[in-house]
Amino acid sequence: MKKNIQYTLNRSIWAFFLFFSISISSIFSQNTPYRVQMGKDIGIVVGGLGLTGGAYLWEKKLSPLDATQIAALNRNDIPKFDRIASYQWHPTAKWQSDALLFGSFLAPLSLMANKDLRKDWQIIGLLGLETFVVNVGITNMVKNAAHRTRPFVYNENVPMDIKMKQDARLSFFSGHTSTVSSLSFFAAQAFTDYHPQSKALPFVWGTAVALPALTGYLRVRAGKHFPTDVLTGYLIGAAIGVIVPKLHRK
Repeated sequence: MKKNIQYTLNRSIWAFFLFFSISISSIFSQNTPYRVQMGKDIGIVVGGLGLTGGAYLWEKKLSPLDATQIAALNRNDIPKFDRIASYQWHPTAKWQSDALLFGSFLAPLSLMANKDLRKDWQIIGLLGLETFVVNVGITNMVKNAAHRTRPFVYNENVPMDIKMKQDARLSFFSGHTSTVSSLSFFAAQAFTDYHPQSKALPFVWGTAVALPALTGYLRVRAGKHFPTDVLTGYLIGAAIGVIVPKLHRK
């Protein structure tokens, strides 16, 4: 399933990039709170894609754990704050977190319900693209640099064939959480930039805060991540989601 998710994300990146290439010529005429600079923005998109491609090639060289290495693992070596995750294994929570991941793509699209943002769909799409590719690139590079063993590998109730998969070494940090966080916070920040006095802001930001928090909880419950994995993913995703639109403010 993880490979299918990664394949879908990679296809989405290139689809967004194609959209960007087609739309860029019409962006500069839009009356928005943001300023687009072609060189900088192309650099951000290409840089994010470069990180993603580099992480993909790096991951192909990653060797999975063997039975001897797995048998040598001791959950007492895990910091106490994270240790609870090593007892978790709930496949239903995994599917629920997958649903939130794919559902998070609706966050930027939800902005199109507002007429002021809808008329600037090209630039909103561009900034959403930048948020997405930068987050995916950073997340995947860190995963492959850290090679942290997932908590379910410490769980004696999980089948050995699952523990011996390559993905079992990509725990830090949570890509599901960082993706949901980046897109949710991007949507909230963009709405705020267009409507800083809106009475809907508490609801918008409350939703942006809650969705990645729920995603992180489900990833821990599924045994896929430690609490520090999801906390890091939450903070990095939120930072990217806020910083990208702020970098473009006029």
